Amino acid sequence: MLKFTFTPSLHWGRFVALISVFDTLLFFMCMIASLIVFGGLSKSAFLGADFRVYTYFDKNPIKIADDYQLWRLITPTVLHTGLSHLISNVCVTLVFGSLLEALVGFRHTLMIYFISGIGGNLFSSFCNPGSISIGASTCINGMLTGLLALLVINWNAFNGNQQ
Repeated sequence: MLKFTFTPSLHWGRFVALISVFDTLLFFMCMIASLIVFGGLSKSAFLGADFRVYTYFDKNPIKIADDYQLWRLITPTVLHTGLSHLISNVCVTLVFGSLLEALVGFRHTLMIYFISGIGGNLFSSFCNPGSISIGASTCINGMLTGLLALLVINWNAFNGNQQ
């Protein structure tokens, strides 16, 4: 019932469904790697991998600038620190992403998702060069901004004055 209320156009072929499945699989792979390599999970995040697992993939501005590790601009968008972080990001991605994808399509949603993720990580790196972060928040903010832009562009259609 909730699927029809919040994500009526969602199905397995949609970008937001595919990226959500990918995020979830990668989360469990990181947890397994944490258990095998470091012998346990994170002490600070509920059901999350040890933070050392993310050492080569997080957004680290110093490594991006000094060592030209540009993959660090995209890999943080698919990593999550704990189960609650993953669930909240996947739920928001599915609800708002499916709405955006129904309006603009697979390709444009994919571009909005990753361009906003890279752009958000670049902006964060410039504003706070000492920060290290992971998560899809930059991508989610890009999707919400895309929906807001569509609302502003089509504002007249909402009050019945279509011109």
